[in-house]
Amino acid sequence: GDKVQMRQPPKGTLPRGYTPYPYASDPVAAEKQVNPLAGQTADEIMALGKKKYEIYCMVCHGGDGLGATPVAEKMAVKPRNLINAEAKA
Repeated sequence: GDKVQMRQPPKGTLPRGYTPYPYASDPVAAEKQVNPLAGQTADEIMALGKKKYEIYCMVCHGGDGLGATPVAEKMAVKPRNLINAEAKA
């Protein structure tokens, strides 16, 4: 084995189909983004949201959204409670 799979890609290159995050150096603009699905409650959208939450969010925020999970206990910055009024706003 020549360990080809362990080689680092050339500096400055991007994977095919990759779109860089446009707000990496502009946090003010990032804060002004609007959720294009906000307020939509169609079954398909709700199912997609549930699926994404279970994959990316639930491990830290928990199934109840309170942010009290075994993973959260070990985090220096605790995940926010997604049920309170501030988070909902």
